[in-house]
Amino acid sequence: MKILILDDQPGLAETLSASLRMSGHSATAYTHPQEALEAIHEYDVLITDYHMPEMTGLEVARQAHAQGWRGSLLLMSGHAAAIGEAVEHPLLRMILQKPISSQTLAQALDNLEIRKKETADPSIIEGAEDLPI
Repeated sequence: MKILILDDQPGLAETLSASLRMSGHSATAYTHPQEALEAIHEYDVLITDYHMPEMTGLEVARQAHAQGWRGSLLLMSGHAAAIGEAVEHPLLRMILQKPISSQTLAQALDNLEIRKKETADPSIIEGAEDLPI
């Protein structure tokens, strides 16, 4: 499974990506939505921050979907109460609360792999913000 990490905080994006690589995943960090969109078709999973200056993580996911990408979306937010729209997307699988530990992120991906085999329904894992999806 190839994972694209998108966060406007370079240190966080790199840390999450490196942590996933150390646990055996193929992960690449991006800090600019447009660059991530140009590469999205190379990846199976998009893990993106919701709040970014150029566009929200949901806007990135919508554009990726419009381009034909059909991977899994994991949305992160450290300010869930500040999300001013319904958190809905056909590819949304999980909402993760920041700060997120490497262990929680690895668990989310393991759960995603299991759930992909069982069902296509979105889920929220332990440690994730309780938002409507």
